[in-house]
Amino acid sequence: MSRLNQRLTLLRKQAGQEVLKARQLSNEQSLADKLRHTRVSLVNQPNKKLSDDALAKQVKGEVLSEGLIYIKSNYRLDKLYDNYDASRLSEFLKLWPESVCEETNSLLFVDTETTGLSSGVGTIVFMLGVAEIENQMVINHQLLLNGFHGEIAMLEWLNQKLNQKKTLVSYNGKSFDLPLLVSRYRLKRMASPLLTLEHIDLVHWIRRMYQKYWPDCRLQSAEQFCLNFHRINDMPGAEAPAIFSELIREGKTDRLNPLCQHHQYDVISLIALLDHVAKCVNTPTEEIFNVYTTANYLVKSKRQILARELLERNRDQACERGRFLLATIYRREKRWAEALELLHPLSNENYSPAIVALAKYFEHKQKQPGKALLYAEWSYQLEPHNRHIKRIFRLKDKISNSR
Repeated sequence: MSRLNQRLTLLRKQAGQEVLKARQLSNEQSLADKLRHTRVSLVNQPNKKLSDDALAKQVKGEVLSEGLIYIKSNYRLDKLYDNYDASRLSEFLKLWPESVCEETNSLLFVDTETTGLSSGVGTIVFMLGVAEIENQMVINHQLLLNGFHGEIAMLEWLNQKLNQKKTLVSYNGKSFDLPLLVSRYRLKRMASPLLTLEHIDLVHWIRRMYQKYWPDCRLQSAEQFCLNFHRINDMPGAEAPAIFSELIREGKTDRLNPLCQHHQYDVISLIALLDHVAKCVNTPTEEIFNVYTTANYLVKSKRQILARELLERNRDQACERGRFLLATIYRREKRWAEALELLHPLSNENYSPAIVALAKYFEHKQKQPGKALLYAEWSYQLEPHNRHIKRIFRLKDKISNSR
């Protein structure tokens, strides 16, 4: 390549670099102009966020502190939803199978509305519902954030209530509400007695009693099937995060009052469902529920007498496992005649555990190895297993040694 061509190539490169620099400079200036224009438009844009006083007026509440609105409502315990009577809750609570307080005024019913469905750091409680019972009246407290700066005041208010109570009541609170609240206290470096209180999580009782019969165990399903309460024009709870976002960013409140009503129902339902479950466990009822799983939990909770009474009251609707559990309780109580009244019909239904129980009864209690052998061989035919073979050989040895 000649020196002239080399010189032309160099000039072309230099010209290209200059053009590139010019384009970059133009782009930078364009971006700067856009940012400057955006800043100006944001400064000139009016603030749409509602003041605390305006928001309190909108939801018929009062300003508790900066960024925190307080709403209060009262209900009669004998007219929840206008027709549900929970006035005998204190009587049933004394027989509750778990180790909780026996006074209704020591209960705290808690539910939350949050900015998301996870319990991660970015999720906060923007609406807290807390109900307590005083003199046959339900006092329902709602705390609504009007900005994230109101969260500490909300947590301090909750701590004051927690220090006065002994037992929490929630619906799925052990898995969601409680862990989220605990994390918020920790992030704010605040101490709280949340984890020291007894906790009745009603979703576990509802699943235990009704999962076999219902399509799902959501709170609103429990309201419909257990309480005969059907919400009309209810605001879906899944829309709560969007409603709070509209409130904080744009000052919109058109969907806020329906959400407050939805949240009130959530809290009041805790009281009604606690009463309903206690009635089913402790008194005769026509309610159809899974008697076996409920009684089995009572046995594991060392409330065997309560489990026996529940099974006896619902003997006709109990499944095979329920009737066998009742027979097992009778055997533990040395009530052999009543146990046999259940075991013989179960064996006629080829229920293997009952046949095994009869083999043990005739071998160890009646000392009749011949009759016990018949049941042992029967159980092996239904369920070939080594443990049945061992029992058969042992019984045959006893019979041969007795001759």
